[in-house]
Amino acid sequence: MRDLLPPPPAGAMPPFGLAVPGIWEAVFAAAGVETLERGEVDCTFVFRTAGEAWLAHRAVPVVEAAIARTDEETVRARLRDVDVRFTRADGSIAYPNSFVWVRGRKR
Repeated sequence: MRDLLPPPPAGAMPPFGLAVPGIWEAVFAAAGVETLERGEVDCTFVFRTAGEAWLAHRAVPVVEAAIARTDEETVRARLRDVDVRFTRADGSIAYPNSFVWVRGRKR
């Protein structure tokens, strides 16, 4: 997907930048917030059909940016290729995912 995206504006965080380990703690620290706790919660996204998966993909701003730079069919084809890797025997598509949470206190 990255090759389908426009370059980020100067000084902006790159796409998927918030997925970098430790980034939330760094963002908190830059805002003067001390990290007290951090954790992760596993949450698999399961879609019954490829159509459902496309609707979820289509709602993501990064996907919208890729469509604006190329076209919907190019992006849709790329994501179909990705969906295949996560398709289960019953035809559903399951993306393993985790959410990071951070609890902090203003210094």
